[in-house]
Amino acid sequence: MNIRAVIFDFAGVLCFHPTREQAAEVAAACGLSVPEFLQAFWANRHPYDAGKIEPQEYWHGVARATGRTFDDGLVTELVRLETGLWNRYDDGVLAWVAQLRAKGVQSYGIGPAMTEDDRTNYAWHSDVERLSESALYQFVEFTWNAVTEVAVKK
Repeated sequence: MNIRAVIFDFAGVLCFHPTREQAAEVAAACGLSVPEFLQAFWANRHPYDAGKIEPQEYWHGVARATGRTFDDGLVTELVRLETGLWNRYDDGVLAWVAQLRAKGVQSYGIGPAMTEDDRTNYAWHSDVERLSESALYQFVEFTWNAVTEVAVKK
């Protein structure tokens, strides 16, 4: 088999999930216990990671889920803190990516665009070799709809 490309998930593969200490820092900023924070943090991630809602909408949703309100200044700080949650990269996986690229295998990370800078600089193929998670969801949705439409007609 001739492998031409490999796609790596970002969270939990290219980088580690946040530590309890990191979660505690963000929970404290929210005025929440760690369990409260983690439940609200993960509850509405899918549309956020898929690029269907903006960071401000996501964080206001976290507040609503816990019966709180976050002002815009706190939301801005939470977006900044969240970026730090995903900065512990797995050197072993990154070394494997480098080996694949050295052999001519296209290798990409897939994950959400977390900031406006990410959207501007990394939404398309670039030196960072990151695919937009929202673009993958659109591709999967398109493929699913096309296959089911053909299947229904048969």
